[in-house]
Amino acid sequence: MFATVLENGFQEFEQRSRSPEAYRYHRDYFVRLWGDRKAAEVTTDEIEQWKLRRLKEVRPGTVQSQLAYLSLCFRIAVRKGTLEANPVSGVDWPRVFHDRCRYLEEDEEDRLQAAMLPADYSIVRFAILTGMRRVEQFKLQPGDIDQATSFARIKLGKNGRPRRVPLTPEALGIARAWIDTLEAPWVFGPEPDRVKAGKDFYRQVFRPAVRLAGIPDFTWRDLRHTAASRMVMAGVELYRVQKILGHTNPLQTQRYAHLSDEELHDSVGKIW
Repeated sequence: MFATVLENGFQEFEQRSRSPEAYRYHRDYFVRLWGDRKAAEVTTDEIEQWKLRRLKEVRPGTVQSQLAYLSLCFRIAVRKGTLEANPVSGVDWPRVFHDRCRYLEEDEEDRLQAAMLPADYSIVRFAILTGMRRVEQFKLQPGDIDQATSFARIKLGKNGRPRRVPLTPEALGIARAWIDTLEAPWVFGPEPDRVKAGKDFYRQVFRPAVRLAGIPDFTWRDLRHTAASRMVMAGVELYRVQKILGHTNPLQTQRYAHLSDEELHDSVGKIW
């Protein structure tokens, strides 16, 4: 059955992935969709049609991730001799553009704050002040907050490397308030499944508040863009922004370069 093929793919991802939670979601999703069928019955045309429907529901990056999971599952089956070919190889994968640079304007942040409870907004504010990814923020434990040096420790970032994120006095104050209030194993909330905790906060709290505040085309990832954009507009060098965000490729940070144009004009103006 196709459910077995999906499970085999998940087990391989689990062994080599830093964050197997996403692939557990993909496995469960496809088990519900096609799990009771034979693997050979899932064709390229059917996957292509699924892709087109799915792109109306989620972002292209999510579809890419799900296609990658499907492809690995099929490749394992081919390697084991239970299938003759990988049908995903004939699918046109969606293109993903990574040059988006949407960030909160000050009035938008004011409206977002007004649309949220103070405790909930403090979680969003912490993201703006640190530029952390959602999963990084929700996996923080009290021991990761070094109050003496005002740094937060990311044990395992997206690139597989640990890093330290400097905390402003406001960010440190937010973390300390949550730690003192909850006295839980995690800084932001007691839910043991931290990936689920982050997703639940995004879907149940953040997205409704964004809609209530009337902020168009804005996601949690854009809080990270907001942090980077504000640093660059304040004159922080790009390589420092790169270190804080944990970018391994300088081109990822380069998207914010245009935001410092005003500062460049000011510099040239000092010549005259």
